[in-house]
Amino acid sequence: MTRTLSAPARHFSIIGLFSTGPVANPPVTQQSAVDIIRKATGSNNVPLPLSPVIPDKYAPLAAVVAGVTLSVIGTMASGNAVLSQLWDKITELLKKFLGSETIGMMNASEIEKRGIHPSENLSAILLGLSSREILVIGISALGFAAAFILQDHLELKLATVIIFVCVGGIATILHDLAHKYCAYRAGCITEYQFWGLGTVTMLSTAWLFGNAFAKPSRTVIRSEKNPSLEEAAIIKLAGPLMSMGVAILSLFLIPLGGLFVIAGSAGFSMNLLNCVFSLVPVKPNDGVEIYAWNKLVWATVFIPLIVFYLYIYLQM
Repeated sequence: MTRTLSAPARHFSIIGLFSTGPVANPPVTQQSAVDIIRKATGSNNVPLPLSPVIPDKYAPLAAVVAGVTLSVIGTMASGNAVLSQLWDKITELLKKFLGSETIGMMNASEIEKRGIHPSENLSAILLGLSSREILVIGISALGFAAAFILQDHLELKLATVIIFVCVGGIATILHDLAHKYCAYRAGCITEYQFWGLGTVTMLSTAWLFGNAFAKPSRTVIRSEKNPSLEEAAIIKLAGPLMSMGVAILSLFLIPLGGLFVIAGSAGFSMNLLNCVFSLVPVKPNDGVEIYAWNKLVWATVFIPLIVFYLYIYLQM
């Protein structure tokens, strides 16, 4: 359908013609999964404390090595006098950086031996969690938030801090609830406990390497009958699988824009870390029981994840 308009032009008349036709919308650029993951794990490219020694592009790999090494040293410290002295020196250095209060939470019994069991008669008050576990989850959420704010050199804006604490809390709760559900089905009891060594390692690797690689808490199992290797492995495998699922779901928040980008990025990074580090076969991580039960299953889950983790961070 066409429209015509005619009008006489006299002297200096000005005639304006207006179209009511549709205006073309600007093309929408679709983000690929790779683009979304890159956005979730992007950094601010701020020089790191160890940049003169370790090139920034290799810092994520150094964080993984340091995180695992510190865990091994902490686990073995009680059985070796030399390692015990070395660990004491490390904690003294960390005191200067993190404060003696934080190090004080790494109690002697934890460092001395990993044979820690859930406490008796803990009453559940919310989602099967006791008041002590809820406190541990709160501390863990703050630890995750501090580590990732430190890692990404973010400004301490109230909205950002709240989002990171909430996302850290969700990541922690869902990981533990997956353990509890499987433990309940196997007739076992679990308790979520604070892990001082993991907290210090996570904050240290975040600060030194710009890549947090550890976790601030762990789940321990108790049962009237000794659970079989398979039962213990399934209980421990549930947590990392839950974290991996939440990490993937978090990516769907990023295309929504605004604060959802921050929440999605934090959710992906925190849950991916929770998943990968949990599977490292060093006590008290979940990977110990899985590795003891079936090395093939452990390798099938862990190796692709650690390769993916290193790939996305080394490519930044």
